[in-house]
Amino acid sequence: MHRINDPADPRLAPYQSLKVADDPRRERLFVAEGELVVRQLLASPFRVQSLLLTPAKADHLAPLALANNPSAQIFVAEPGVIDRVIGYDFHRGVLALGERGPQTDPFDLAATAPLALVAQGVSNYDNMGGLFRTLSALAPQGSCLLVAQGCCDPLYRKVIRVSMGHALRVPFAACPIDPATIDRLRARGLVVAALTPHPRAIDLPEAAASLANARVALLVGAEGPGLPDDVIEASDLRIRIPMRAGVDSLNLVVAAGIALHALHAR
Repeated sequence: MHRINDPADPRLAPYQSLKVADDPRRERLFVAEGELVVRQLLASPFRVQSLLLTPAKADHLAPLALANNPSAQIFVAEPGVIDRVIGYDFHRGVLALGERGPQTDPFDLAATAPLALVAQGVSNYDNMGGLFRTLSALAPQGSCLLVAQGCCDPLYRKVIRVSMGHALRVPFAACPIDPATIDRLRARGLVVAALTPHPRAIDLPEAAASLANARVALLVGAEGPGLPDDVIEASDLRIRIPMRAGVDSLNLVVAAGIALHALHAR
């Protein structure tokens, strides 16, 4: 454990200016914030490089961190010092740096997953975090998230925080959405279903019944533009959530949650 009194201490460089998402000092690293999320990190497959703790948090978190990650460095600083390091007022008292590790092949991941949620154009951090949390809660154990073009960083600190740490527990990989990808998912035994409000799509209850024994790749797009037409046409199934007339669509996370619940409850 290292006591830090100087906000300019070079050992804390990766923690500086946390609001700058692409700071090169954090290349191949990600930030977890808050005790609940950092506990999830310590229990995850990710290696922890270091923790930055207030004295009040260090007494009980430092031993846990070192038990799971013996090589992790533990930095302890007063709240005012931490605020000056990261660039804003921080009240949670717990920060950690995790290592991203090697990229996972999306098709290897999907080959064994009971369900794959494939998201395109999800640039909102809250929605991305919500997808992780919803998938963890409602999909079968071992399901994965495939992150396609236009999505924000799945390991950005706000995504991890909104997901309540489930972004650290749910397997994910980068994966484009296009007709060729749909063919590759289909070749791995998945039925590819696109979630769309199109009136000619199959209503969700009927679709869930037809997928009773299937492994499903559920495709979701950003609110507004949704999925590209060629992706929808290439899918095996187009699914809509029945809604009252006059309501065009639902929030992305709400829609995904309803669909996952219906498919998993089959």
